[in-house]
Formats: sequence, structure tokens, C-alpha cells
Amino acid sequence: MKSLTQQFLQQKRTTKVAVGLIGFLFLIAVFANFIANEKPFYCSYHGNTYFPVFNTSNLPKELTTSDWKKMRYDAVIWSPIAFSANTIDFQNSQYQPPLSALEINGKKWHHWLGTSALGEDVSAGIIHGTRQAFVIGLLSMLIALLIGGFLGIVSGYFGDDAIAISKAEMLLILLAIIPSWFYGFVVRSFALQDAATISWAAFATQFFFSVLIAVCILTTAYFLGRFLSQQGILTSKTKLPLDIIISRFTEIFSSLPRLLLIFFFAAIAHPSITNVILIIGLTSWTEFTRFTRAEMLKIRSQAYIESVNSLGIPVWRIIIFHALPNAMPPIIIALAFGISGAILAESTLSFLGIGVPANTVTWGSLLAHSRESISSWWMAVFPGIFIFITIMSFNLIGDSLSKGKR
Repeated sequence: MKSLTQQFLQQKRTTKVAVGLIGFLFLIAVFANFIANEKPFYCSYHGNTYFPVFNTSNLPKELTTSDWKKMRYDAVIWSPIAFSANTIDFQNSQYQPPLSALEINGKKWHHWLGTSALGEDVSAGIIHGTRQAFVIGLLSMLIALLIGGFLGIVSGYFGDDAIAISKAEMLLILLAIIPSWFYGFVVRSFALQDAATISWAAFATQFFFSVLIAVCILTTAYFLGRFLSQQGILTSKTKLPLDIIISRFTEIFSSLPRLLLIFFFAAIAHPSITNVILIIGLTSWTEFTRFTRAEMLKIRSQAYIESVNSLGIPVWRIIIFHALPNAMPPIIIALAFGISGAILAESTLSFLGIGVPANTVTWGSLLAHSRESISSWWMAVFPGIFIFITIMSFNLIGDSLSKGKR
């Protein structure tokens, strides 16, 4: 099987251009605060040197409480776009066209791509919207990959006959599934929701505790079942049909309209970027499960897997160091298409005004402003171009890798 690097080198120029565009957009996302910011990179004020973009803790009070552009500096270097995404320019409100200028103290700052109804700079909104698109796309697909990859590995590698447990163990585990979900996630739903509004670290901590509670309940049920089987109750062994259970669950979940699920959960959840990431990630894992399962079904019968099995190497080491690396190409293909779909889903949510906080500027929220003024073409054209280029580039990369795999 060709490596992903070899596949890329053999692709057409359009694919290489797509990779270059994604790399360029990724750099914009990483350095968004330095490209578009109302604070200067560097300024000399009353003989002291400051770097407001990097650090605002040591700034004098008059700098932090006044309009940055109205201050008189000894020397100053501004960002390429001297506006933040939420900076309001009252002089250029009511949808001013591209190249509109703001003049303060004899100096002009241009709105290169025009302004919104409030006077917010469209170019700054697009720059910061690029960061939001990549954060949501990458993190949501990471969540989907972890869930779908795990289920696909279990389903494909172990199948229906690799694991046998006693009927007592199976019965108690099945009975413990609902209590583990209830006490782990339903009872703690308010704690999870509150943590999601605070920070990623707070949510990760609360989510870890929820998983720990669920695992503890399932583990207790398993050992109780083992104890009963040792006492002669339901001792006969039965094979655990993991492949059938996971495959049927995946089919049922994938039959549900994904976009409607995203809209439903986003509409009832507290508006936040974290919740949008979780909603998209938790509804997008089915493709990763299918791809991973298909690869594991092929890999587990390969000669090298049988060889390492005969050496007595633990199963988890075989999966991580031998099976999983050979299953990565189709997973990466699914990841490329998945990121494209996640960015499109986020743009749709923002366009409809659900999921994302009202003060968060995204490509979709910029597009939504175009509905209020049909003549303000720049509100639709420029964000639309960025959405189109990003989705098309990810799709080209995924399509090229899938052709190279074949």
C-alpha cells in the first residue's frame, strides 16, 4: 500500500494547490490575532515600550480605557488590519462598501472588504472566522475520530467470536448500561453544561468524572457477574457479538438525518463554541466507525498479525503498534471529508443564528448579515468565497487520497 506521502507526490497540481490553500488558511487561523487587531503590535508611549497584542497586563490605564487609534504615541506599529472582529466603527456603519476609510488625527484606516450594519470590519471578521472554522472543524472531527475509531477497532478486530464471557457477566453488564449512562451523564448534565461555558479544561474534567462513574458502574456489574458465575449461577460461556451490536447501532444512528440532529441539539443547547464542537463531533462518528471496521477486518487476518499473536504480545499492543498504523490511510481520508462537513455545518448554524454566541464572528454569521441588505454584496461574496475555497480544498484532498488508495 502506498504511503500518504507517495500518494500526495503523485497527485495533480490542483490537489497540491488545495493543500497549499489549506496550509495558508491554517496560518491565518493561527495568527489571526496578529493579522487583525485594533491594538498595535508595538508602541512607545511616554518613553515606555509596550507590545499590546502580546501583553496587556502592564499597560497604563489610559491606553486600556481609550480608543487605541485616538492615542498619540511616540512610535507605533499596527497590525495589517487595524480592527478586531467586534470593533465597531460608527463613522462607517450601515454597510459601507470595500475600501471605506476611518480618519482619526489625520490618519486613515481602510476597511478593505467593507463593513457591516454596525460598522464591523468584514476583513477582520473573515480572519477571525477562519480561526473559528478550523477550531470547530478540527476539534469536532477529533471527537468523532476517537468515538468512531474506538468502535470500529472493537467491531472489526474482535468481531463476534473473539470474546467469550459468562451469561451472568453479560446479563449484569446489559442491566448496568442504563444506570451507568443515567448516573454518569444524565444526573451530571447540568455540571457538564456549566463546565462547557467556563472552559475546555473544566469541561474535560467534568466529562472525565462522568466517564469514570459510568466505567465504575459497568466494572462493578462485571465483577458481580463473575462472582455469580463462580458460585455456579449462569456459568455457561457465550460469545459476545460485538461486531453485530456495534454495526446495528451504527446503522441505526446513521439512518437519522445528521443535519437535523445538529440543528435540534444546537437549538436547545446553551450557545457556545464548545457546545457546537461537541454536537458536531458526537453526531459525525459513524463514517469513522465504518472505515476503521473495514480496515480492521482485513488487517486481523494478515500473516503478520497472526505472527505477533503467536508471540503472546498483549492485544492492545498489537492493535496500537501493528494494526492501527496500517488502517490510518482511509481514516485520514474520512477525516478530510469530515472537516469539510463540520465547517459547512458550523457555517449553516451561524447563518441560521443558532449554536454560536451572538458576539462570536464566523463566516456563517457574516453571511447572515447579507440577508438584511441585498445590495451589500460584499457581506455575501467574501465570506462565501472563503467557505467555498476551504470546503473545496478539503474535498479535493480527500478525493485525491481516496483515488491514490485505490
